[in-house]
Amino acid sequence: MAERGQGLKAQSCSTDRKSGEVRIGQTLLQPISVKSDSLPPLTLVRRRVLRTLAHALTPIVRVGEGGLSENVMHEVDQGLRSHELIKIRVLSDEREIRGGLLEEICRRLDAYPVQHIGKILIVYRPKSDQVGAPSISKFRRKKESRRTKRSFQT
Repeated sequence: MAERGQGLKAQSCSTDRKSGEVRIGQTLLQPISVKSDSLPPLTLVRRRVLRTLAHALTPIVRVGEGGLSENVMHEVDQGLRSHELIKIRVLSDEREIRGGLLEEICRRLDAYPVQHIGKILIVYRPKSDQVGAPSISKFRRKKESRRTKRSFQT
């Protein structure tokens, strides 16, 4: 999309009504789904669980009108290293720009796009398989067995 060191600028977005193509500058954007050879596909159930977990999160990175700079990419990378699942707030009003930013972040950082709703992007990248590295699956609440009427009487 943008060359290294350049950010995506909010002013240079155009949409072709006939073909539905979206361009940022001279770059043609593809749909938001990011396919990577190094990542296995994210299942619908896993994506739903990640959306549920992300509901309580607050955005830790804000992308302003300067777009994706190296500093923003570094902060997103640091957030993914420490949390696996992060929310990013994008201040652009154009949906196509926000979709392009999500695609670019996931492509450059080898991450999964979980959700793009409004100005919020949710990105997931599993931690490397290091010994003792906690996984996000540890944060899922375990279901407690339901108590029956009889168990209260004893």
